[in-house]
Amino acid sequence: MKWERGTVNADIGGGKYDDITKYLKTQGVKNLVYDPWNQPLQHNKKVIKEVAGGKADTATISNVLNVVDEAANRDQIIAQAADAIKQDGTAYFGTYAKPGGKAGPSGRGNWQNHIKQQAYLKEIKK
Repeated sequence: MKWERGTVNADIGGGKYDDITKYLKTQGVKNLVYDPWNQPLQHNKKVIKEVAGGKADTATISNVLNVVDEAANRDQIIAQAADAIKQDGTAYFGTYAKPGGKAGPSGRGNWQNHIKQQAYLKEIKK
């Protein structure tokens, strides 16, 4: 990914740890994590206010789509990224798929789709 100093990144589903935020700070990027499962409601509301309506230069959605079973919920996550980035912004998507893995509950009680990243393109382009 190409990071530019002085930019803002909307980190959708960024988790509860701040490793990425710390790294992006070294690149001169302000990283704003939105994660309804791992961040407090007040934190998420603040992030929404800071990025909604195209206020972010980039958005990252890393290992999020692959843990969401329902296509409608994935559509909502993708729409959040589209709303967060500026007209000329970039959204970066990363997913995980175990070779030969089958969709279903993971060993940690979570969901894994186990489909190749290419399979999400139709949803992202929509």
